[in-house]
Amino acid sequence: MSDDTDVMPNGYRPPQSPAEDNAVALGLKISLAMLIADLVARRLFGFEAPTWSVVTAAYLATNPPIGSAGSALRKVAAMVVGLGLGAAGAYLGQAMSGLPSVHFFFVGLVGGWLATRSADYVFAAVVGAIVTFIGLNGNDPIHETLASTALMIVIGCTVGPATVYAIERARAWLHGRRHAERTA
Repeated sequence: MSDDTDVMPNGYRPPQSPAEDNAVALGLKISLAMLIADLVARRLFGFEAPTWSVVTAAYLATNPPIGSAGSALRKVAAMVVGLGLGAAGAYLGQAMSGLPSVHFFFVGLVGGWLATRSADYVFAAVVGAIVTFIGLNGNDPIHETLASTALMIVIGCTVGPATVYAIERARAWLHGRRHAERTA
């Protein structure tokens, strides 16, 4: 977000990084995102251990609210690229079982190259590593593991930013109320 768009009409400016955020507000964003992601994954989708929903939601809850359609699209693209990288890494790891961890080198190399194009693509490396690791270490066939892990990540990708957005809107509303009370 640019400096002229990150101040809301009531004068509230959302934090642009975790370091700028209030400790209680950031803790609330992360804990609510993890709680909601866990509940959605368990109750709506039947996952017994929705680890990656919770981890993804927590990771994205530390990010500033989505400020533009372009930023939102880059995060979705990073998730899709990460899923593809993870699938490639899992199949590569399976094919090269005699060479441990080479597949992570591939995922990290491509993820790092993408991150030089846009910081949003750091998420592609995170998703790629998760999917690669789970795809190789699950007891189910890789394609089933990839599908369930992808769904868990999508849940986290939805819940994390939605939680941040809702909390920031509530903070802006409270800021506006306090400002109106002081000026009245």
